[in-house]
Amino acid sequence: MLLTSGEASDAGGPNDTTLSEGTGAWPGDDSLDLALGVDSHNASSIQFDFIPLADSISFDFLMASEEYNMGSFECDYSDAFAFLLTDSSGNVSNLAVLPNSNEPILVTNIHPDNGAPCGGINERYFGGYTPNGQPPIAFDGRTRVFTARSAVVSGETYTIKLVIADDRDNAYDSGVFIKAGSFNLGGSLGDDMTIERGNAPCDGTEVVLDTRLDNATHVWYKDGIVIPGETSSTISVTEPGIYYADFELESICSGSANSITVEFRDSPIANTAIDLVECSASGIEEFNLAVNDTNILGSQDPTSFPISYHLTEQDAIDNLGALPNLYTNVTSPQAIWARLADVSQTCFSITSFSLTAALKPAINPVADLEICDDVANDGLGSFDLSDQTLGILGSQSPTDFRVTYHLSFADADLGDNALPSDYTNIVNGEPIFVRVSSAGDSSCYNASATALFNLVVNARALATTPDAMEVCDDVSNDGFGTFDLSSQEGVILDGQDPTVYNVSFHTSQDNANNNTGALPTSYTNNTANLETIYVRVEDPLHPTCYSTTSFDLIVNALPEVVAVSALQVCDDDEDGFVGFPLNTKESEFLNGQSGVVVSFHENLAGAQNDNAEIFDGYVNTAMGNQTIFVRLENTTTNCYSVNSLALEVLENPIANVTTALEVCDDDTDGFAVFDLSTKDAEVTGSQSGMTVRYYANQADAEVGGSALPTNYTNTQAGSQEIIARIENSATGCYDTTPLQLIVNPKPTVIAVTNYELCDDNATGDDEEVFDLATKTTEILNGQVNVAVSYYANAANASTETNPILGGYTNTSSPQPIIAVLTNTLTGCTSEVTFNL
Repeated sequence: MLLTSGEASDAGGPNDTTLSEGTGAWPGDDSLDLALGVDSHNASSIQFDFIPLADSISFDFLMASEEYNMGSFECDYSDAFAFLLTDSSGNVSNLAVLPNSNEPILVTNIHPDNGAPCGGINERYFGGYTPNGQPPIAFDGRTRVFTARSAVVSGETYTIKLVIADDRDNAYDSGVFIKAGSFNLGGSLGDDMTIERGNAPCDGTEVVLDTRLDNATHVWYKDGIVIPGETSSTISVTEPGIYYADFELESICSGSANSITVEFRDSPIANTAIDLVECSASGIEEFNLAVNDTNILGSQDPTSFPISYHLTEQDAIDNLGALPNLYTNVTSPQAIWARLADVSQTCFSITSFSLTAALKPAINPVADLEICDDVANDGLGSFDLSDQTLGILGSQSPTDFRVTYHLSFADADLGDNALPSDYTNIVNGEPIFVRVSSAGDSSCYNASATALFNLVVNARALATTPDAMEVCDDVSNDGFGTFDLSSQEGVILDGQDPTVYNVSFHTSQDNANNNTGALPTSYTNNTANLETIYVRVEDPLHPTCYSTTSFDLIVNALPEVVAVSALQVCDDDEDGFVGFPLNTKESEFLNGQSGVVVSFHENLAGAQNDNAEIFDGYVNTAMGNQTIFVRLENTTTNCYSVNSLALEVLENPIANVTTALEVCDDDTDGFAVFDLSTKDAEVTGSQSGMTVRYYANQADAEVGGSALPTNYTNTQAGSQEIIARIENSATGCYDTTPLQLIVNPKPTVIAVTNYELCDDNATGDDEEVFDLATKTTEILNGQVNVAVSYYANAANASTETNPILGGYTNTSSPQPIIAVLTNTLTGCTSEVTFNL
């Protein structure tokens, strides 16, 4: 049955006219507008009531339309149709929808991707276009066959309306074709069937027969014999035979379902076909499609399963447009669909393959394949030959052609001894020959007559790790210093030609790897004391063949410099030149530092260059004061600082030569007490600011320790030499001189006889004139260098004043007279008394 939005009589094929029947006077349909939301025109419909005997209804249909124009119409225009089922309660549903959805069946909902802006939509439901002038219908395109289904209540009255109309205009008609006999209200088993086992579209090893009269009581028959126990509306059939059923529905009605013949046989299976390739100069060749017959059939009987070849999958499904076995392609590659069916063409299987008229492959030139050597620089390395494949093929498809690599033209020409993609060269610069063949036909090939490219192993620039660079800090000792990075290049290159290789320095490994942020060769470190520098060595002609290494920048602190007092030495000989004990200053210069050596130099250049060194006992070269320079050098880092030392020649005091200090021996034992201070002025002379101390010997005087007491008793009888030390209180300079201590004996005294005279005076006054000198000889008793003086009393005698000179007249009788004996050399005196 055909339901169309135009004249049904024009819908039959061939497709040789455009169907656009109807005018504005032909109205649309309100129920269609309401159901689909369209503006219908030129509506056609069929409506009837029915009472179903089963619990479902169904019928098969397809839609065809002139609005299938293989272009943009399919994006925007579609006629509308609906199968409106209304139950006894007035509920309406549309059965003309896409499977498993509520979407209406429209041209805009079902069409292939034909280049229109909207692309393809539900392409699996599109049946195909009808070529101009070709059967089977006059419409330009059609859908696949759909089945309209709905559940129903058996015995209830339903209304169904089949309606179709133009939408928005009167042009370009559409039609709905309903399969004859497919409107199933229950009670029919359908047509005879042959079941192909195990393959779509004839799946399974059984078939279910269904009268669709769920509420009826059934009796089933096979080949005229009742099948025991089968009373429902369905039965599963696994054996061939003639089947039918009697049914009765609540004693209201009864009947028999038509008989149906069921046959089982194996379904065809289309095995995988091979792609056919012909080597071609033009891309168009004749192919023998039958070459694939045996591939598709496999072990199946060719007499039971004929094979046909088609241009499209749909043609293969519909068994349309079978191609001759000798077929000339129109494109390359071109898809061909093979249909393997039973002799009835009911059950079938399809597969596809391609036809490729392969042009003789071209071999495009490529550059040598270059890699970087490893650190051995032996000229050998592993190459990935497949890296050249795309360049060799150029615009040729890598799926259509196979590229192989060989060591000789003979191998490439024969396709022998193909090298693995991961290949290690035998010699540097090794030539490689190439063969390009069609993927489907290895006899369609091209081979390079000469080596297409060489395998080149570029020498790797090597970077030898140098020692850390160390510099000495400046006087700030802040941990920063300037380094001449270029001084490392010789070690880093280790014999490599500096005119060939570039050496650059970087602050990070990433910068070295990426060759960014190169540092100037005169570089001040950014990190105090320790910073790592990364080195890149490369040949500019082969910059990827680089190596890196690293070294540290170390800024060593200078030895500490402290203020040191002048080194003062007393000038013993008063000539302005002395020997200086330089070593006595070392600890003061070191100030507790360890690992530092001290050396002394006459001048600054000597200290800086570590020459013109002077040593302990150095005698100044400039009279008086002089400045020398001191180098403090770290024995580990060799970093040094320079300090200075003032040498001062101090004026030495002069210990004046002294006379002996003499005392008289009071008790004739040779020992006496000496007042040493009586010699201070004599030792000092006119010098000021001096102290004088006395010592028992020279050694003690040099040390200048504890001095002798001022009142000192000699320790050697008679005489003893001690040392007088004169010292400048401000400078400590000193001088010494010996001092002789002498204990002089007193003159010897004897008992002196009285000096008696007769009183010659007539008066008898007991006074006479005594000539005391006459007693001198007696008193001296032979002593020499002794003078005798006489005194009238002890007081005068002790002070040696008012001596009696000449004749003396006594004042009493007897009168004591004191005679004082004085050693004229030592001044020592003794006294003796006698009477007058």
